[in-house]
Formats: sequence, C-alpha cells, structure tokens
Amino acid sequence: MKYNTCPFCKKQISWNQRHRFVKGVFLIGLRRPAPCPHCGTMLMYKKWPHRISNITSILLIVWLIANKLIGGLEWVLWVLWVLLILLIPLGFKTGFEKTGEE
Repeated sequence: MKYNTCPFCKKQISWNQRHRFVKGVFLIGLRRPAPCPHCGTMLMYKKWPHRISNITSILLIVWLIANKLIGGLEWVLWVLWVLLILLIPLGFKTGFEKTGEE
C-alpha cells in the first residue's frame, strides 16, 4: 500500500492536497480531518506516524541550532544526527485513517 493514497478509493493524494490534513506550518502541526479530494471520505493522518514526523522536524531544528552553538559537545550532535536518520523514513510513511465525522 502506498502511504499517500486514500485507504478507500486507493487514489493518490498529492503533496499539494496533503496540507489540508494539518493545522500548522507545512506538514508540522496538529492533525485535522479533511475530505478525500477524490471520494469525499473524511480522513486524517494516523496518530503515531504523524507524531514521529513532528518529532523529527523538531529534532532537525534542534540539531541545526546546536550545530551553531555547541563547540565542545560533538557527541550530542552525532546522537541527534543518528536519531534523525532513523526517524526520517518513518515520518514519510504517514498514512491516512477514516474519522468518525461524516
């Protein structure tokens, strides 16, 4: 199963259409229900993959700031970098689930 498809009509939801499923900046923020652009079924992002993508984004921001500020603690940067490398693929696998709203 592709992760960016509707679980009911199996049609692909483009990146331009996916912004409607998040309340916030880009794809970072709170999940919100929105209708599928093809079949109209109310969908929202799955809970944990969406949280992992948010955590990954926050870790990336922390890593970028720490990279500029920390001079003597390079091991902290390496730990954050390894966490980012492990979590980024999980964040892209954010699928959709049907909501109770109709």
